Amino acid sequence: MAQVNSAGNTPAEQQAVSAVTTENAAAVAALLVLEKQALDRVTSGLRQILNELFRRLSAKYVLLTGALANTTSPQQADQLRQILIDGIQDLATQAQQAAQALAQAAQQALARGREYANRYLSDPVDDVSLPAEVQQLIDGLPAQIEAKIDDATRAIEQLALPDWDSLVKAVGRANQVPNSVTRTVTTAVNRANSSAVRQVAVERGASVLWVAEPDACVICLALSGHIIDPMSGDGFDEEATFGRPGSAPDVWPPGQPLMEPPRHPNCRCHPELWFGPHVAPGGPEETSLYNRPGIGERVDLAAALRREAKRSVLYGWSLESESNNTRLYAARRLLSLGAGLPKSVEERAHLAVARGQFEGRVHPSKRRTAHRQ
Repeated sequence: MAQVNSAGNTPAEQQAVSAVTTENAAAVAALLVLEKQALDRVTSGLRQILNELFRRLSAKYVLLTGALANTTSPQQADQLRQILIDGIQDLATQAQQAAQALAQAAQQALARGREYANRYLSDPVDDVSLPAEVQQLIDGLPAQIEAKIDDATRAIEQLALPDWDSLVKAVGRANQVPNSVTRTVTTAVNRANSSAVRQVAVERGASVLWVAEPDACVICLALSGHIIDPMSGDGFDEEATFGRPGSAPDVWPPGQPLMEPPRHPNCRCHPELWFGPHVAPGGPEETSLYNRPGIGERVDLAAALRREAKRSVLYGWSLESESNNTRLYAARRLLSLGAGLPKSVEERAHLAVARGQFEGRVHPSKRRTAHRQ
């Protein structure tokens, strides 16, 4: 019997997991860069207006009161409030430009996803298009910005503004307008990228394989290694989680099947084309199958990824954003259901659950990276 690692994977399976997770990690890192660039472009006009508004307010404050340390009279506070409200209304002039910037970023993410999906295909797919839900985010961005402008305006109308500190806090309310688009930008970029992978899969008769980071949340780890046929219209399990049953968030857009990542805001999962563990007769060079280096014939990558996900749960590997109690519950639940991992791994998990603390929650790959730095 072949020697297996702590996830229960053979050397060939370990090699396959390493190959796909390394490339997925690189793709996720590239998407993060694109996200940041997109967010900067989408909000640059809004922030420029707010920066200029802050300069005008500080100059007017000193002109009215003599110094930033002085307090305001009710009349002076009214003048400053009106300047702030008028300045916030100017943000609406940037709403269409913000939507155009988001549209450009979504197209870049779409192209990136197509290139990723095509990278080992002997017959690449050329045409992919933005999914309706991403176009919906782009089209709705101006209204989203204008709604936040109205929210900020109503809040500031109720503020007293007796001193400079209170005025700075009021400007903070205005800053919620550009800050509010972060989730929209992140979702649009990641959904456009993942949709391109799915569209290529449809064109070439492939399945879509969900690949989560090794320290992903208990929801994403429960999806890692799972497969759908995108032609069937049936999506991934919307209730999947290693955490408390029923705790998985609603799928967006509402009423639509879960066809690809992201599963939730800040999700860093990535889809992969998958044709199964067997190579068709004639070899991938003579077909449109995936000629995938690092994944040998008869290696069931999907099953190997599922075992890796279970090991992450039992070892407690996770980000700081997820509580220790959440991970302990997931480990306890998985053990009760039967993890099917090597005995030493399950015994280690039982001890962690009993003492209420894992030996370490940082994934080994990230500990190595931190050590090198």
